[in-house]
Amino acid sequence: MSKTIESTVEKLPQDLAMAGVVSNQHVFVTVLDEDELAKLEALRADLQVGLNDLDAGRAGPLDIETFIAELHEKHAAKSPAA
Repeated sequence: MSKTIESTVEKLPQDLAMAGVVSNQHVFVTVLDEDELAKLEALRADLQVGLNDLDAGRAGPLDIETFIAELHEKHAAKSPAA
């Protein structure tokens, strides 16, 4: 079973051990810079707002296909033409 472990380089060995990871398991690590970490935190905050709205009955289900298409369009508009 997969586990998600968020840590720092300094604490990673300890956090892996505490999560019960054993030596024969594979570990995939992504190192984030400050900008990427800020984007991740903003995404988490946005997701939490959406979840809170759903729980409170202030929002309906999301059409994920439309949502992803809109994100691709926004990204394409920001990116220089190749």
